[in-house]
Amino acid sequence: MSDLIAESLPAILADRLPDHLRRQRWSGAADRPIERVELLWHELVLHREPYLFWTVARAYFADGGEQDYQLFVGARDVNDQPKFLHGKERELIALAARVDGDGELVLYDALVDPDLA
Repeated sequence: MSDLIAESLPAILADRLPDHLRRQRWSGAADRPIERVELLWHELVLHREPYLFWTVARAYFADGGEQDYQLFVGARDVNDQPKFLHGKERELIALAARVDGDGELVLYDALVDPDLA
């Protein structure tokens, strides 16, 4: 299962990270339109739930600039969301269908997760 997550997560993150980065005060991207995000490097660090995915992503801005971000992404079953995620909508990245078709995972900034940080 973790191999399937490692294969599907990069595409999901590349698609959803522009919105996530715009919402983060630390990113400096709130007022700069992001055209796309490319994952330069990634690794699945924790191969069981909660999954931990580590990546370096490059944001390409509409003004021609680029910025690299190191991100730690947690993933848990959507039906098993812990209390620490309540009220932290800004830290949520995406809901992603499990590759095996058995439900969804919630992807979020792993630094808010006491089990992963």
